[in-house]
Amino acid sequence: MKSFLDGTFQNMKQGGMDTAAETFTIAQLRAELGLSLEQFAERVGLQSRGRMSVIEREGRCSLDVALAIEALSGGRIDAALLNDDVKAARHGVGITPPAAGLSAGNAGGNSPVSGQGVTQ
Repeated sequence: MKSFLDGTFQNMKQGGMDTAAETFTIAQLRAELGLSLEQFAERVGLQSRGRMSVIEREGRCSLDVALAIEALSGGRIDAALLNDDVKAARHGVGITPPAAGLSAGNAGGNSPVSGQGVTQ
């Protein structure tokens, strides 16, 4: 099996706890779409063919490029495998919920909008 450095991404198949994985690479996607490295880079919002080449080899990229690649692949390449922020958002990694009884937007409870904490 190839590694991330080979540009391989494993996507878990939908349904149940089946751990079988389907392998699909950015290079395979480019070939399937009939796009050059430069054309593919443009489709995912990059201006540099060289940067796209690095992404294809290393399997890491910015959040917006990861999401664009996922969309272009029809979900066959998982953005969470390309970008840690996507992974964290989808899997709750590193996200700390607000303290009990407090909302994220009003952690102190002294919001002027709610009428609390306003002195006259």
